[in-house]
Amino acid sequence: MARDVIHDTYVPRMERLDLNYMLGQTSGFRASEGQFSLYCSPSPLPELFLDKGLFKCIHGNAVRNALKYGEHGGKIITEATYDPAKGEFELRVINSPGPGHDKLVAMGSRATELVFSQGKRLHKDSDLGKRSHSAGDGAWIMQKCAKIMKGGCEIIFEESKTTFVFRVPVQVHNTSLSQEVEFHLPLGVWGIAIDDSKIQESPRLYCFVV
Repeated sequence: MARDVIHDTYVPRMERLDLNYMLGQTSGFRASEGQFSLYCSPSPLPELFLDKGLFKCIHGNAVRNALKYGEHGGKIITEATYDPAKGEFELRVINSPGPGHDKLVAMGSRATELVFSQGKRLHKDSDLGKRSHSAGDGAWIMQKCAKIMKGGCEIIFEESKTTFVFRVPVQVHNTSLSQEVEFHLPLGVWGIAIDDSKIQESPRLYCFVV
């Protein structure tokens, strides 16, 4: 998938996602207990149609960057919002400032521009030079993933925090279409049911007729 995204040949595979579950999964991240907080609006979020692989790439990289570049052991807050009036989903990942944060704030909008440039890294372990996509292109790839779903990313460096933002237009799963509907069988219909539950000593056969 990553190769197709990089070369602009990836075709999105939109599917119904339970973001309440996905965003709540933190077992794959190396973090201290209680470091993550999640806030959803509405709560719970409705099931939305997004590309699972692209979304996991965006969210996963946002959280890993917050862990790597934010305050060591600091709180990481995820805010997920669905706006039905706009038909838009917004994800925010917020972390406390880490080493070198004051320099990023001083750069203003230029820092945001460089973060999403190919091969650029702005934190203390970077020389601000060109690098291969394996070291410095994370945010660039995240932006490409967002654009494939017709969305976008931005990052805001403020004195007290760093906020990563992902916005994308979405469709909501229509739960009303999957609700049970009552109906009546016509006369003369035969029905047969077999119960082979493991808690039964032997299968049971049921028969009914209308």
